Amino acid sequence: MMRDHLLWKKLNDLVLQWQGRRLPSHDALMELADRIEHWKRQNGVRALWPVPPRMVTATIDDGIGQGIAIIDRYARLAGLDLTRLGLMQSPKAIVTACREIQPRWLGLTILQLDSEDDLAAIAGQLPRVTRLIAGGPALIIDPQLSQRAGVHHAARNLSAFIEILLSDSKPDF
Repeated sequence: MMRDHLLWKKLNDLVLQWQGRRLPSHDALMELADRIEHWKRQNGVRALWPVPPRMVTATIDDGIGQGIAIIDRYARLAGLDLTRLGLMQSPKAIVTACREIQPRWLGLTILQLDSEDDLAAIAGQLPRVTRLIAGGPALIIDPQLSQRAGVHHAARNLSAFIEILLSDSKPDF
């Protein structure tokens, strides 16, 4: 088994461990990411992909950013080439960045139900190569929001986000 397949297995084991359970706290998730990063360095593991895809992350209605900080951390842990636009970004800024960068994914956290129009505007203007992954309380409260807004993947939590990355990078064991 190639070393990068070991990362796939390690992250998949986390997803399986978290199934049907509440995820650890923010601090515990960050500490776990630090331990996995240390393991990667010790074992010479780089990424889930031979050529890491690009991802852009941002928030449109979150000024604190705890959720996007976790997504950014685990995206880097998986080996993605990450561009973090930051908090409280306008739809125009997000779409402009995605058109320039042409990422495989755009990751957004959506806190407020009244962000639906902005979310739909972003989804409708993304380059064809970019898939929108959105998560956050608004999508949990209103499960149809992601479909109405044109979100490609609704990630209810970090585990679901990791599952999306794993499904895109599944190695041939």
